[in-house]
Amino acid sequence: MMLGTPASKLLDVLRGTAALLVVAGHSREYASRIFQLNPTGNSLVEKVLLVPSSFAMESVAVFFVLSGFLVGGQIVKDNKQDTFSWTDFLVKRISRLWTVLIPGLLFTWLVWEIVVTGTARDGFGLQPTLVEGFYNAIFMQEVVCPPFANNAALWSISYEFWFYLVFAAGMISLFDAARGRYKRAMLNCAVVVASTAIFGLKLYVLIPAWLVGVAIAWLFSESSAVYIMLSRRAYVLVALSIFAITLFGIVSNLLEMSRAMLTAFMAIPAALYVMSALTVKSDLPILRRLIDYGAKIGQWSFSIYVYHLPIVIAILYTIEWSGVAPRNLPLLTYLTLIATVPFTIFLWWLTERRTGIIRKALFTLLRGIRARQAYAQA
Repeated sequence: MMLGTPASKLLDVLRGTAALLVVAGHSREYASRIFQLNPTGNSLVEKVLLVPSSFAMESVAVFFVLSGFLVGGQIVKDNKQDTFSWTDFLVKRISRLWTVLIPGLLFTWLVWEIVVTGTARDGFGLQPTLVEGFYNAIFMQEVVCPPFANNAALWSISYEFWFYLVFAAGMISLFDAARGRYKRAMLNCAVVVASTAIFGLKLYVLIPAWLVGVAIAWLFSESSAVYIMLSRRAYVLVALSIFAITLFGIVSNLLEMSRAMLTAFMAIPAALYVMSALTVKSDLPILRRLIDYGAKIGQWSFSIYVYHLPIVIAILYTIEWSGVAPRNLPLLTYLTLIATVPFTIFLWWLTERRTGIIRKALFTLLRGIRARQAYAQA
């Protein structure tokens, strides 16, 4: 699937929407805490207006499905073609994550020092330390420490990294065993065991949503019949899947599901959206501009996710300090959302936009190391 195609744009729209819903959810949560407001709203009108801000965790489940489709699907493809390289894979994945995560940790610390330490406010998290920052940088949050400082959103990044690791190692083991390369298969089995020992079995509680994305990638690569069947009513199915995602999100809120149950539950409508979007062959003229805007936000989604929470807290404390804060939770929630996103886009411009440059530099360095090794062995 090529970037810029109608299908890829629709997937970016889903990513972008999910990122905005996470910001809305955290804006609502922290506005209610800082201003001591009823988190569900005081009237029926407020409750209805707050519905879009109720899907933060549901949006993370959507991210898992998309990640499984994009990353897990590529892992399966490379193993089928016997072209998978651990080195190349780790360079791509770590450059993608660290280009945003490392600056995100530094930014979180800076905002903490300015807003919390500098004004003696409640930071809604633990005092940041260098050790916890290091553990968050190596994807060990929720293993040996909580997410860094007040940036609670970072919890999912550790899960995603370890999903990459155990799934890649598992796939290599299966394909190598089938090809008679038993030694390498056993070595990669050891990677799965070691990763499980490090992170814990809770890793597998949340992986089903991620594996749903992998299953979609496999299904579309193996069966053209599914593509043909869905493509006949592609935009109708996309619309139905959006309705299903909304309905499932409301149900998950009403039932107050656990994190594990919620991610698996939300993977169902998210999978329907992804499969429907993949069969879209052309833009819908009436929605073209709206889709283009949504797709652009989707390209910023990782930066929005990583950077937003410290900004949300800083903005809300600034509103409180101004002394003119409205005692209206929906208004506070959406004002904070609107004010937060431009800051995250600026930080995207400073950091994530450079991912390709950093990745290219790492691959250049890697080729140089390999060339020196080959020369030394000659």
